[in-house]
Amino acid sequence: MATVHKATSGLNVVLYATQYTDASLVKEPYIAAFPSGRSQRHLRAVLERLDGTPGKRVVIVSGSPISLPERELALTMLNATHAERERIVWLCPESAMPTKEFVKSDATWATLQSYAQEAHAQNLPITVRSFCADDWTDGVAAQLGARMFESPPAITAQFGGKFEAKHIFDSVEITTPAWSKTLCRTVEEINAAVTALIASNPSATKLMLKLSDSGWAGGLGNAIIDVAEFKKTGNICAEGVLKSAITWKELEEDLGRSGAIIEVMVPDVIGTPSIQCEIRLNGTVKILSTHEQIVDDLGSYIGCRFPADAAHPGASAIRTQMLEQTRHVAEAMQAQGYHGTFGIDFVADRSQKVWALEINARVTGTCHAIGWAKMVLRTKVSQEDGLLRGSDGEPRFYHNQRIFGWADYQRLSIDDISENLKGAGLLWDPAKGTGCVPGLVGGLSLCGFMELTAIAKNTEEATAMFTNAKLALDTAAAHKK
Repeated sequence: MATVHKATSGLNVVLYATQYTDASLVKEPYIAAFPSGRSQRHLRAVLERLDGTPGKRVVIVSGSPISLPERELALTMLNATHAERERIVWLCPESAMPTKEFVKSDATWATLQSYAQEAHAQNLPITVRSFCADDWTDGVAAQLGARMFESPPAITAQFGGKFEAKHIFDSVEITTPAWSKTLCRTVEEINAAVTALIASNPSATKLMLKLSDSGWAGGLGNAIIDVAEFKKTGNICAEGVLKSAITWKELEEDLGRSGAIIEVMVPDVIGTPSIQCEIRLNGTVKILSTHEQIVDDLGSYIGCRFPADAAHPGASAIRTQMLEQTRHVAEAMQAQGYHGTFGIDFVADRSQKVWALEINARVTGTCHAIGWAKMVLRTKVSQEDGLLRGSDGEPRFYHNQRIFGWADYQRLSIDDISENLKGAGLLWDPAKGTGCVPGLVGGLSLCGFMELTAIAKNTEEATAMFTNAKLALDTAAAHKK
């Protein structure tokens, strides 16, 4: 357990407890590595300066162990000074347990209370940040006398589901694909909604079924509907109609609880951009980043490129539409009491028209990537053009992607990752302001999972850098057999 130190200019407690569905955790076991990864992303907070005043102390609380090599990799990538390291407190168990149980333990709770008491004695603000709002994190914040950065669950619930997001889009009159307008909870209701959408959109060849619950990770709760196959029987359960990463039984089990919407899939899609935004406690709306999402054949998220999509000739027009639509959504959410982080997923078609798909009223997968990039570059995203810049003033671009190495990568240590990337000349180089930043490396021993963010001076270089780094690590893993 960490020793209590005197607070500096405030206290920022970062809690991480996943609120994904059980099916998501089974299908994507690497999610268990997210606590340490997201917690480390908040190291950025202690490195920021405000008018020369040291940043807030950060207490990182995770139910997953964060090994010393994992911490050291993060701090080395940051080129963190001794003083900066002193303002980071790590609270995590020796073996994995639910974060809620860890926080409830006498030693952990006593440490958190000690920091809170010192901050209160100096009349310093305390802020608690979490992955997503829930009653438990609200309770922790209340007991510490802290402000909760995220909105209360009752407010978040108004925006996080697929059904609720569609109503927000309709209310502020931004472009979203045609959808069922109802929440379907039975097979019969789905069949009726699909039939009606096909009738009103005769050119549609594919529809998307989306479970409304925001707890479905990475698009797992989505299923593609083949219109031609559906027309043969009028039954969503018929063979060949659905294409999904999870079984129909798993989809059906969640229908009665959260329901689903049906949406027309936009044709001629040239990009899948997203935007990340923050509504602060003082009401300020801040655009955090824009990304081009990298998805697999089933539409599941596996990575991103920053910004959205720099390689496309219409990127500027696409980003302009995204920014404008997001500000309308943010205003509507703020008016209803929302504060905290959220993201919006879009698609862009061949005419460079942007379509809003859904709101993620929580921290999104792309936040890992932008967090690492801002940390190592020690800069912020420009609110004028949405770009990151290095110390030389030149824009920086990155390619972030999840690596599913499974058993092969489980043989690699964190030191193996650093040494092989450095040997290939691909590890992050602060002097050049380019290179690869490993992330979520806590997933290596868990299931051979990690992320890699390749930062370069243009999109093509960043993608090539990622490809070469992946090859170097694949080779290293093969030699470990």
